[in-house]
Amino acid sequence: MTITVHEVKNFKVIRLDGKLTAGEPVNALRARVQEELAGDTKQLAVDLTGVEYIDSVGVGAIAGINFSAREAGGTCRFFGASSAVLDILKRVNLHRAIQLFPDEAGALKK
Repeated sequence: MTITVHEVKNFKVIRLDGKLTAGEPVNALRARVQEELAGDTKQLAVDLTGVEYIDSVGVGAIAGINFSAREAGGTCRFFGASSAVLDILKRVNLHRAIQLFPDEAGALKK
């Protein structure tokens, strides 16, 4: 998995490309989110458009990222999930617990 970060408005946009699965992909994502939350920006937006597949550990990472952002006094918004990824998030009802948007423009609105 490749993780890139850029800033838009007040948000750090974290783009994910590849498979969000147990092991290095999830560990790298968690570490990067903690790094970003340790900085000045507490508003995160996670771009899921490049996520090809997500397993149960990846789903847990998404829930954890959301929790970590709130604990740090910020927010985390997710956007661009493919129909396959969205289906998995719906199966575990995570789509109700996170802020999920169809695209970046929607996620970055106030």
